[in-house]
Amino acid sequence: MVLEDHQRRGRMLVPPMFDMPLQETRWHVERLPELFWLAFVGKRLGDRQVLELAYEMAVDVEATIKRVRKDDKAFRAYFPSEHMSCSESERKQVVADHSNAKWLRELRPHFAEMAAVWNGLPFRYLASDIDEPTDDLILEIKGILQECSHRHDKRALVIQATIVALEFRTEKMFVAQGLDIPDLNAVFDYPETEESQHAAGFVVTTCGQTILCRKGPDEAPDFSWQRSFWNVCYRLEPCEYE
Repeated sequence: MVLEDHQRRGRMLVPPMFDMPLQETRWHVERLPELFWLAFVGKRLGDRQVLELAYEMAVDVEATIKRVRKDDKAFRAYFPSEHMSCSESERKQVVADHSNAKWLRELRPHFAEMAAVWNGLPFRYLASDIDEPTDDLILEIKGILQECSHRHDKRALVIQATIVALEFRTEKMFVAQGLDIPDLNAVFDYPETEESQHAAGFVVTTCGQTILCRKGPDEAPDFSWQRSFWNVCYRLEPCEYE
């Protein structure tokens, strides 16, 4: 039966989603660390370029991981924390399979600079020639973090829209026929137009659900990378109070 998983409450049938506990989410703590690399590289190469590189990386890395693991379980290569599940042999296989790929050649130096700051960067195995972080690099990172401090900041909206676009392009996300999907490019005009406001609401909600619920309702997300990300940030520079 279609309603067999519903619970009867008096005269009402309540879907299981309504019984799921509500939990406050925090953009900068839980979601920004997963997306920061898109802002970091996008600031240097351009947002459309980083979208294409992230897509190429996803296609290649996910193909290798699925072949090695011999399963079709979704692996979102554009989320750093996903790479924490990779064994050393899997990482070596990814590099061996795609050593000449354009995405690796283009992203490698940027991953190296991030790895210079975050020693535990999950993308570290894709980097090379890691040096000590410079003062200019730290200032650059600080500036980007300030641009993404709220989920409706324009830079934050762009990287969230990038994730939603990647979900569609890698066929991990599907929507019901007839559902009105806004033009994701409209976020570049936020908040000036009604279309941009519609797009912003869509990408914030969709991206948040993708990050926090991608393992399903029965498995809590692992925030190990998020904690590591912010612990390093706090050591680089003390908090500022206005």
